[in-house]
Amino acid sequence: MQDGTLEMLGEPIVCQVEVDLKGWIKELAGGGEWELFDEQEDDLATTFTMRNGQRNAEVTLYQSGHAIVDIDGAALFNGNLTEHGSRWAQLTYFNALNGERITLN
Repeated sequence: MQDGTLEMLGEPIVCQVEVDLKGWIKELAGGGEWELFDEQEDDLATTFTMRNGQRNAEVTLYQSGHAIVDIDGAALFNGNLTEHGSRWAQLTYFNALNGERITLN
């Protein structure tokens, strides 16, 4: 999950991104039952390490919406996860001052 803050019409808005990592990795890798092995977070990104038997995947989700997916040393995705919509990523917006959910059209 990632949070980013922006200002719209004078009100600060928080964008929360939820990603179905297991479903996304399964699609990119052509199948398998992937399990989360490790998670590391810093100010710019969250990196998830996942495993499926002997196969390893590393997924880095940046606060900007950019994502990099590497499976067994091969880069399978390097781009903006949220730019064109994704069935694996769900965006939710909140008012940063009161936590109220915001619907954008």
